[in-house]
Amino acid sequence: MARTVEVKQPAVHFVPSGVRATVSDGGAGKLTAVVGTRSGAADGGGQVVFFFHGNKFVGWDGDTETTGVQRLAGSGAGAFTIRYTHYAAGDPACCPSLAPVTIHWNWQDGDGFAPSGGPRPHLGTPVAIRLNS
Repeated sequence: MARTVEVKQPAVHFVPSGVRATVSDGGAGKLTAVVGTRSGAADGGGQVVFFFHGNKFVGWDGDTETTGVQRLAGSGAGAFTIRYTHYAAGDPACCPSLAPVTIHWNWQDGDGFAPSGGPRPHLGTPVAIRLNS
């Protein structure tokens, strides 16, 4: 996670928040989803979900940060369900006024994960992320 950084501030990276789920990949392997939070974020904002097949990183739930992951759970072999905080324009960071958005993420047999539903919500201008080499 430390290699994932903000595009405009490459000194900012991500750390595990402790929220994780593991499911079968439908075969002999395991898939894991872990919530990463922007390092140094006092409010817990700036989150990205990291996906792994075994110990290999296979992608994120988006190429921008989201404001908050309310719930992450396995939902069967090769599948995760993520519920995101959802803000209307002008909502203060403390108080989202819109109903949460739930997106199901499905394993694509070695090609990473694909969402069913979306888009993944964020607050204000999305903060882009990238993998730092």
